[in-house]
Amino acid sequence: MNDEHRASLSLYDIHILNQQWKGGSSYSYEKKSRPYWGICFVISGSIKYRTENGCVQASAGDMVVLDKNIRYRAVFEGELTEDILINFHVSGCEDRLWGGKSSRPIILRNCMYAKQKFMNILKYAFMNDRQYKIKSILYDILDDIYTYKNGESEHNRIKKILDEDIKCLLSEGEIAMICSISVSTLQRQFKRIYGKTLSSYRNELRIIKAKEMLISRKYSIEEIAEQLGFCDGAYFSRCFKKVEGCSPKEYLKRHYTM
Repeated sequence: MNDEHRASLSLYDIHILNQQWKGGSSYSYEKKSRPYWGICFVISGSIKYRTENGCVQASAGDMVVLDKNIRYRAVFEGELTEDILINFHVSGCEDRLWGGKSSRPIILRNCMYAKQKFMNILKYAFMNDRQYKIKSILYDILDDIYTYKNGESEHNRIKKILDEDIKCLLSEGEIAMICSISVSTLQRQFKRIYGKTLSSYRNELRIIKAKEMLISRKYSIEEIAEQLGFCDGAYFSRCFKKVEGCSPKEYLKRHYTM
């Protein structure tokens, strides 16, 4: 959101709701359109949004963008779902509040970086004379949404490269070069969107694959380490224990005794 766009927007009638829903609960805007704009952060559980164009589901850590005038039913799944919902009205350039209107809720995945912003807005909602603080943070969240939506294809490309490079043959510098960005930008953007460093994400991917290979009983620990790009079996075992809390042998034993 550029300065000109931001300056043209005026936010008002801001309402902040901290909600808890039991599994199976729901609310509906199917018969009448949603009367205001909304942004929801899912703290725990999950929400399934049903529209005439299909379903989308948001889970813990996701941010949901709710356009004014859309129609949907929200169904809360799991034992308990908690969320923070910000409803508000806007004057000035409503049609491109975050880059264009949508006919159904838009889910922004893995937005844990935004959780504290929602918590701060919730805190200020219970304090007197803090509307300016709430508006300031809300503008910041709108910036995050605009940036996320416009950079989504780039982030998907980065994630696709990481998912395919299971042996970690590419360095972060080489990935950055492929994506035509600097290493620092690559690291910063990835952590902002996915809430973890590239190295953590890559290790998690390898451990997920390692568990599949362990359970198959077709490979030794040394063979798994070699195929997944670990320097040796001992280093693989240390990385595995860091993620899973147990050694590969202990994990295999637990799996087959469950």
